[in-house]
Amino acid sequence: MIFQFVLHPEMGVVNYALEALGLPTSTWFSDPSTSKWGVTLLAMWHWIGFVIIICLANLQAISPEMYEAARIDGASKVQQWLFITIPNMSGTFAFLLITGWIGGLQRFNEIYVLGGPNGSPARSIQTMGAFIYERGFTGFEFGIASAATYIMFIIILIFTFINLKVSKMNI
Repeated sequence: MIFQFVLHPEMGVVNYALEALGLPTSTWFSDPSTSKWGVTLLAMWHWIGFVIIICLANLQAISPEMYEAARIDGASKVQQWLFITIPNMSGTFAFLLITGWIGGLQRFNEIYVLGGPNGSPARSIQTMGAFIYERGFTGFEFGIASAATYIMFIIILIFTFINLKVSKMNI
């Protein structure tokens, strides 16, 4: 609910900042073309703490001896980042990508609060989780809701396997 005030078309903080910078303001959640951007900002704000904590934990797990050896061998800070930090964090990046994608498909709470069960305006922010809720609990079409749940599971499973193969993690 607070985020509705942050992106309020007239008195929202984001529109105030855009206006101060001389950029055009937006109606965020009342226009289908900008409502997706509003939900994207909300999702980023929601997940940023989790992502930072996971990345910081993984950065602390990288051995300082690796950086010291690279410095002795004459590696610059950029080379250390490219050849030590990024490869050692590839598993973390894969985990964050998978959990973020799954969370995006299942996103329901924010969609329900901002646009109701059908993802208004014009269903522009409806996710699979909101669709399943709308069909199952509002329309009492349990077969469609169940089928959509299985389809969402299969999509998540396929994406997870592809992501793990691309990131070269063992399954």
